Amino acid sequence: MLKKANTKLGTSDPGTSAASGGARFLPSLKLSQKLPAVIVGAAFLTAAAIGSWSYIKAAESLSESAEGKLLALAEARKSQLGDYLGSIEADLRVMAENATIIDALRDFQSAWFELGPNPGTLLQNLYINDNPNPLGEKHLLDVANDGSTYSAVHRRYHPWIRQFLEERGYYDVFLFNAEGDLVYTVFKELDYATNVMTGQWKDTDLGNAFRAARSNANKGALNFFDFQPYAPSANAPASFMSTPIFDEANRFTGVLVFQMPIGRINQIMKASAGMGESGETYIVGSDLLMRSDSRFSEESTILTRKIDSTTVKAAVAGESGVQAIEDYRGIPVESAYVPFEFNGANWALIAEIDTEEVLTPVVALRNALAIESAIGLVIIGLIGTFIARGITRPISRMTEAMAMLAEGDDSVEVDLGERKDELGQMCDALAKLRLAVSDSFRLSQMVEYMPNGVIQCDPHSFEITYLNKFSRETLKKLEEHLPIKADQMMGQCIDVFHKNPAHQRGLLGDPKNLPHKALITVGEDKLDLLATAITDKHGNYVGPMLTWSVVTDQISLATSVKEVVEVVASASTEMESTAQSMSATAEETSRQATA
Repeated sequence: MLKKANTKLGTSDPGTSAASGGARFLPSLKLSQKLPAVIVGAAFLTAAAIGSWSYIKAAESLSESAEGKLLALAEARKSQLGDYLGSIEADLRVMAENATIIDALRDFQSAWFELGPNPGTLLQNLYINDNPNPLGEKHLLDVANDGSTYSAVHRRYHPWIRQFLEERGYYDVFLFNAEGDLVYTVFKELDYATNVMTGQWKDTDLGNAFRAARSNANKGALNFFDFQPYAPSANAPASFMSTPIFDEANRFTGVLVFQMPIGRINQIMKASAGMGESGETYIVGSDLLMRSDSRFSEESTILTRKIDSTTVKAAVAGESGVQAIEDYRGIPVESAYVPFEFNGANWALIAEIDTEEVLTPVVALRNALAIESAIGLVIIGLIGTFIARGITRPISRMTEAMAMLAEGDDSVEVDLGERKDELGQMCDALAKLRLAVSDSFRLSQMVEYMPNGVIQCDPHSFEITYLNKFSRETLKKLEEHLPIKADQMMGQCIDVFHKNPAHQRGLLGDPKNLPHKALITVGEDKLDLLATAITDKHGNYVGPMLTWSVVTDQISLATSVKEVVEVVASASTEMESTAQSMSATAEETSRQATA
């Protein structure tokens, strides 16, 4: 192990002898094994100390929580059901005032009277008996091939009304004229093309819905009739909602009726989210018959299953709460009940879950606490103190040493002896870290104070991440020629320095393009720039490093020397010419002298 040069943190004292003994208790185990043991031991001790008290309180809390969640679930279902039924009311009002519906009723009524004295029989033959589509799909026929005005009107409006019905999930849509003639229906059942004032179905709720809307002929008035067996629909449960229709002159012209959708209501009530394995929600009418299907029944229970429970009766009476009862299956349940009123119909909304499922977490908690308390009381005293002290003391000393390293003191060392666990490995790593910090500081100082500029930027964002002292000082002298101040360059993107940033990004973003040299001009100065790629020890590209120096004086000196050389070369040429001329003159003189 390394020995401290100036500051020693690993010396032992009497107060740390117990910690040393604890650290040597299991010297061959990893720290990752010791720490969980301490945590589990502490959990056992806590469970043993407060086991009985926490079990009682937890059982009460879980029961109260289950009841609260069940009641909240019932209220949530009530809100969902209310919102959905409210949307049906809105649909009915909007459609009754829709210009297309008003025009459709007017056109169907005119075409109805053109069919002669017995339009009902004719239309039932065309759109039911002679309809090529099977039972339950009669609504798919857009037009009969009789060439009548009625069929032309039917072809014009039926696809649009059918699409509305399918998108909103309604069972059927009816249009009556003011005399009670059912001049149009989407599904074309046995009530189609009949009169509900005098015909076969006058005593059904469809007839009641028409008469209620006609007698209360106020724009926007709604009339609701609860689920009852409906003969034209094979005695299936049916519910109706009606409203009067007025023309552009505000005259009563007929009635619009929706047959309520059972499927959408079941989707809301049979949703299993938050209900566990045995939970369910359902609706019961004031006659104690179900208005939605049971989650646990393969057959429909609407109007066939009677729920004569205290919670149903209480909800129908306008009360809400949670009780433990036997449900309609004879199983003990926690039953939450809330009242639900819709257009004069009083329903009970029930949310139930088996009592056994509610108590399952309580029983599991009781057993777990008993086991944990017994084990914790036996073992926590044996392992708690020794392991905890044996781990925390060395970690504290190494934490102190790392804090001193962070402040720049690379002389600190920690001696934990010959440990083979993670603490010993951490101590060895700390010694290597001290050397790395020292080397890193020395190298950083060399880069910081070297007589050349060094700039580094991020390889993705190209933001400047480092400038050494030479860069900062030199760029400050040149900042009048730069787009930003020298003090603002840290964190700036290098794009601000280039007229064509895409070219520079492509160059610096790929280490294959590096190294790259360039001579650039900033004002009157010349800068010699070298871009090199910096990689980590795995060869991954970390980013470009730009080193540069001001070479204005060197270039100026080279230019001056070049000019002197050119002058000397010119003079030499002239001297050579003169010498040649003098030589010719001398030869001529010699020749003349000889003559």
